[in-house]
Amino acid sequence: MGCTRYGRILRQIRAQRREVMQDMAKVLGVAPSFLSAVENGKERIPEDWAHKIANHYGLSDEELKKLEQANVNDDKNKLGKYVYNERVKAGLTRNALALKAGISHTEIKRIEEGQRKSPSCSHLKAIANALMVPLYEIYQVAGIMTEDMSLVDKAFPSLTTAKQRDTLIKIARLIATNEDLLTDNDLDELVMQVDMFLLYVMDRKKR
Repeated sequence: MGCTRYGRILRQIRAQRREVMQDMAKVLGVAPSFLSAVENGKERIPEDWAHKIANHYGLSDEELKKLEQANVNDDKNKLGKYVYNERVKAGLTRNALALKAGISHTEIKRIEEGQRKSPSCSHLKAIANALMVPLYEIYQVAGIMTEDMSLVDKAFPSLTTAKQRDTLIKIARLIATNEDLLTDNDLDELVMQVDMFLLYVMDRKKR
């Protein structure tokens, strides 16, 4: 992979100030090898780099805007960027996150680099738990959750399948659309009916 647009701008900044990669890496608090990997698109661009560079090198507002727009990750692979940034905040390596989430290092790498376009819900849940971020948030970033579903997951984070969430949403919508007809006693009876049905299902599975 060749140098990215972001990388070319960083190199231009160094050239204008007669600096080498080691100088900029020191400003950013990273190893030169990591800076090189970012410039070549092999590592994701940390969110705070643009402002660190702008403050240290005295970039104009226009120069800062160009640097931010050059971040090739802003509009592409939002999930990968999200996972990467949350992982860095948590101080975890890819291997550490993989171990904590109970999934392969290769899967984490594919998600972060945008190679895995549709990660499974179980993997997203494992990553969310490992990073200690809300499940609904990572689902929204991945583009698999509607606003309604995000509210459900906020209230019921233990739901694990789309069918469970859809069922809960349908029940809630039925109650909402018939609120004028349902009394408090009706709602109590509905809860009892659901409870009885669940007992029936559990009994059936024991047979």
